[in-house]
Amino acid sequence: MIKVKDIPVFYLNPDFFDHRKKMMDEFLTNLGLNFERVPSNSSHALRQTRICEGFVKVAERGIEKGIYPFLILEDD
Repeated sequence: MIKVKDIPVFYLNPDFFDHRKKMMDEFLTNLGLNFERVPSNSSHALRQTRICEGFVKVAERGIEKGIYPFLILEDD
């Protein structure tokens, strides 16, 4: 059985939302989760594309680290 607290967490956060980073770091720390912030800094004009690029970046990070399963969160 897998416990949620044992699953690594990656969360998306643009560099310009520092207040959201602080909020997520505090929240995930208080939950006792193993997490890593992944910067999401796309310059694409479409918001949907920026979000998709961020999720691809997170998936690549998990694959790069050889982690499975992992959770993906974002800072909203």
